[in-house]
Amino acid sequence: MVFSVPARTAGMRFPTLLTAALTARFKEHIRDVPDFPKPGIVFKDITPLLKDQEAFRAAVDHIVERHRDSEIGRAHV
Repeated sequence: MVFSVPARTAGMRFPTLLTAALTARFKEHIRDVPDFPKPGIVFKDITPLLKDQEAFRAAVDHIVERHRDSEIGRAHV
């Protein structure tokens, strides 16, 4: 699976809308683990996404662009 991620250039922005095609591509890289850690829970394993450099880059770029204009400064834990 090849992810098409445009090169960054001045003024170029990634779409903030998660399209059906992009969603399908990401879902191909996320594995369901039923009944983990207990019955009735479906754990979403993103290890396959992390292993695919292009898919992971596309996911991170999408998240960054979606929240670029928000006022998130840091996570408070």
